[in-house]
Amino acid sequence: MQDESPLLIITDSALVRDALVTHISETRRLLIADSHDVGMELALSFRPALILLDASSTDGEALALLRAFRSEPHLDDTFILVLSDEAAVLERLEASRAGADDFLRLPVDQAELTARVAVALRQARLSRRLRAYTRRIEEEMRLVADLQMRLLPAYTPYLASLRIDSFYQPSTEASGDYFDHFLLPGEDRLRVVIADASGHGARSAVLMTMVRTLFHASHAANTPLTDMLLEINTNLLDVVGNEPDFVTLFAADLDLRGNTLRYVNAGHCPALLRHPDGTTMRLSGTTPLLGFFGVRETERLVPFTPGTRLLLYTDGFHDCATASGRRLGIDRFLSLAEATMRRGGDVLSSLREDISTTFGEPPTWPDDVTALYIERKEEA
Repeated sequence: MQDESPLLIITDSALVRDALVTHISETRRLLIADSHDVGMELALSFRPALILLDASSTDGEALALLRAFRSEPHLDDTFILVLSDEAAVLERLEASRAGADDFLRLPVDQAELTARVAVALRQARLSRRLRAYTRRIEEEMRLVADLQMRLLPAYTPYLASLRIDSFYQPSTEASGDYFDHFLLPGEDRLRVVIADASGHGARSAVLMTMVRTLFHASHAANTPLTDMLLEINTNLLDVVGNEPDFVTLFAADLDLRGNTLRYVNAGHCPALLRHPDGTTMRLSGTTPLLGFFGVRETERLVPFTPGTRLLLYTDGFHDCATASGRRLGIDRFLSLAEATMRRGGDVLSSLREDISTTFGEPPTWPDDVTALYIERKEEA
C-alpha cells in the first residue's frame, strides 16, 4: 500500500519556505507552518512522513519542539530533517540528542535536498511497515494468549477435604507454563499437573497446548501416570525431537481414600510436600525432562494424610530478581516456600509477599510464574 502521508515544513522564513516548496519534487501534499505551535498541531493532526524543521532563526526553540515531537508516540516513525546554518555545529549535536534524524545546511542545495528527502521518505516508509508488522504480530500474540487462558482450568474441582489454590502470571502475551487438575474415575481421586515449556512466546505456547491435550486424553482414557508421561514424551520427540525445545513436568494422583500421593517428575522443580508432623519432603525428578530422551517408567508413592500440604511451582518463582539484578535463586526460594507453607493460610499470596520482603522491594518477574497449592484439611 502506497504511503500518502504529507510532508510538513516548519519555518518562519519566507525565503526558506519558498526554496523548499520550489525544490521538493515529491507529489505528496505539503503542509506549511510558520510557527512551532501550528507545526505541532499539524503534525499531530496529519502524522506526516517527513518534517522539515528550520532551526536557523528560532533561538533554540527548535530543540524544545524536537523533544515535543519525540515525546509523542503518534510521531515515532516520522522522519525529522533539521535545517541549520553551516556554522551551527553545536546546534546540530544538540538536535541529534533531541531526536533529529538528519540535517540539511542552509542555504538549500537542490540536489542535496532531493537526495535527503528521498532517503528520509524511504526510511519513514520502512519504519511504518515495520510498525504495522509489529502491530499484527502483537495482535496475533494477544489472540494466542486469549486462547491459552481458555485452555487453563475454568474452575477448581470440588473435594470437601481439599483446599486448592492456583496462580498464573505469564511474562509475555503467550506463556510456556501450564497447570491443570481433574477428578479421576472413582471416589476422592484427583490428578494434578504443572509443566513448563522451554522458551517464551508462541512456540512455547504451542508445546504447552500439546501437553494439555495429552493430559486431558489421559483423563478420558483413565491412563496411569507413567503411561501418560510416555505418551507426552513420544509426541514431543516426534514434533521437536531434533530441536532444542523441551518440557519439564510434575504430575500426581492424590488418593484421599488410600491417603497416598503417586507422582512423576520429569526434570521439573522439586515439589514441596509438608507432612502433618512438620517435616517437608522435596519431590525431585524421577525421570529426565521431556522431548530429548526416552523416559523411565518411574513413579513414586508417598503418604498424603489429612493435614498434608503440597506446593507445585515453575522456575519463574526462583528466577525473579530485583531491578538491580539480584536473583532470588532456588535455595532461598525453597527456604522461603517451606517457611510460608509452615504458616499455612493463603500460601500463594503470602509467598509472593515474602519474596518482596526478602528483597526489600517488589521483584521483577522475567519468566512465566505459575503455582498450584493443595492442602488436605485436618479431620474434624
